[in-house]
Amino acid sequence: MAVARLCRAFGALLLPPAAAAAPRSAPALAARRGPPPPPVPWLPPPGGPWRGLSASAPRRTTDPLWKCRVKYTVRPVGMKKTGGRDHTGRIRVRGIGGGHKRRYRMIDFQRLRYEEGAPPAPFEEKVINVRYDPCRSADIALVAGGNRKRWIIATENMQPGDIIKNSSHIGRMAVSANEGDAYPLGALPVGTLICNLESHPGKGAQYIRAAGTCGVLLRKVNGTAIVQLPSKRHMQVLETCVATVGRVSNVDHNKRVIGKAGRNRWLGKRPHTGLWHRKGGWAGRKIKPLPPMKSYVNLPRAAAQE
Repeated sequence: MAVARLCRAFGALLLPPAAAAAPRSAPALAARRGPPPPPVPWLPPPGGPWRGLSASAPRRTTDPLWKCRVKYTVRPVGMKKTGGRDHTGRIRVRGIGGGHKRRYRMIDFQRLRYEEGAPPAPFEEKVINVRYDPCRSADIALVAGGNRKRWIIATENMQPGDIIKNSSHIGRMAVSANEGDAYPLGALPVGTLICNLESHPGKGAQYIRAAGTCGVLLRKVNGTAIVQLPSKRHMQVLETCVATVGRVSNVDHNKRVIGKAGRNRWLGKRPHTGLWHRKGGWAGRKIKPLPPMKSYVNLPRAAAQE
């Protein structure tokens, strides 16, 4: 209130005496000013959204359309680099930037994907090509079956011309699967090396996808399967979860020699810091027990069974 009164007092001092003594009425002011202008619809400024005081406007740093494609395609999709920045333009992950331009190839991680109108029966696919993928450590393979083509994660000894099988059948006897075939865990014998493992049936491979990795099917218990991951951790899933037989390709990925700092820049890795950090006792090896088994199976409780 005091500030408002002070402003009115200063305004009265700035006005001429005649204006201050005889204030004009509202009709007289409206007649002098003329009719009001028509309302103009609000439009955003050409430079983007308005930036207020102490406010940040989001900046579009990348085109995410390559991630939002609904229709599958085997053609490489162009993508832009983020440089470690989020949707606001701020750096969230340091050490990322530059590098050679890449194109993304859409991988179909669900091996048991039937064609439209086809019955859920076992089918075969032929490997057309095995090539390097810049967006992942493992090699990828282009397979064709029926009237479609798709990219999948290649196994260690997969070659062009090979025939791979995909089946969802689980029988009493374990099948003798070859490398590259996709079967449910319940159809494979115990001790089989597997990769591209699902956590839920029909969800697609989420585990054991890195180059040169493989898991082991340890045992089957009451419709479930116990799998040992490459980290030696055990994982329990339903036996209807599909996995690929064999080991992931590009086994010598961890043996590559970078050789110079420029090669890391080609890969899109920026230098962190040039300071030398002394390693204390935290840097030594620590023998820790393995974490408990990760289970994706909701088993019924004893109270519910009673």
